[in-house]
Amino acid sequence: MPYKLRDGLPSSKANTVELADFIELECLKKDDLTFASLDIIKTLDISDDYQEDEVDEFFFSRDNIEEPRVDDAMNEIETRLRYCDGKYPFTINTSKVAYHKINRQTNAVYIFLLLATRLHMGGKYVERVFNNIDGTLVFEHLCEFILKNYWGERTETCLFGTAAGNRFEDKISTLIKGLKEGVGFKNADALVPTENDGLLDVAVWKPFADERRSKLIGFAQCKTGDNWRTEIRKLDPSTFVDTWFQESTALTPTNTFMITDIERDYFYKTSMNLLFFDRCRLMDYLPANLGEPLLSNISSWVIGALNSYGIDHTNLGIE
Repeated sequence: MPYKLRDGLPSSKANTVELADFIELECLKKDDLTFASLDIIKTLDISDDYQEDEVDEFFFSRDNIEEPRVDDAMNEIETRLRYCDGKYPFTINTSKVAYHKINRQTNAVYIFLLLATRLHMGGKYVERVFNNIDGTLVFEHLCEFILKNYWGERTETCLFGTAAGNRFEDKISTLIKGLKEGVGFKNADALVPTENDGLLDVAVWKPFADERRSKLIGFAQCKTGDNWRTEIRKLDPSTFVDTWFQESTALTPTNTFMITDIERDYFYKTSMNLLFFDRCRLMDYLPANLGEPLLSNISSWVIGALNSYGIDHTNLGIE
């Protein structure tokens, strides 16, 4: 099973991304907000997989096994530092990782994405609501802002997922009105979606002043947690338009997939015909000012999540 904060420690099968996330979370727990590489090795060595009377022998025998894994995790953290474009709230040297206060928004958003990956956002242990705020809905709002920033000036968006509320037909009608393509909601024997969003969370498009057809459009799915691989192909923009629009858009919307997790290989080595955002890409295009109430909701959710695990938030610069 993938590493979760509830687990305490990553398993011996934890991958590099999981170990790097573990290191970041351990930094947040420390009074000095740092976690040294030697501490990482010691912490990973003392595992629940071994009996207490085996710990000493295990510690000395595992050093040469754990050190390469820790080195890989430290390299992953260095990669994050480069890929987040100055919006990564951790620093690293040869011996330790330290939490770094950049500004309230950057720190709160990164910790939000980290926690939204390493908490149980669904399944047996549901940990997505803190301080009466649903983290999955907050993520949809955040993705809307990031997409607008990525697509650039004059971009328009429509929050379509669960966070938008309203009836499915009303959301389709609002989207079509904004796009100025599609004519209207297609209700001729159409199947009612199993979710109230038909799997679409955020729509984004680049309009022209002439308001005519033929414009760039994107349809995005937004997924928290780390169990997202089976969800990649569930949204087919072409099928979505054919099913719910009376008339097809001039250009097929770009299929976009956004996750709180970090992925280094799956999308980069596979031709997916997909615009992909992982945690570092989200931070790369985080707008300069999210504004209220979104930033307050993110901060409040993070504080509630940290408090539930006894992690002091007062020195993290997120309020």
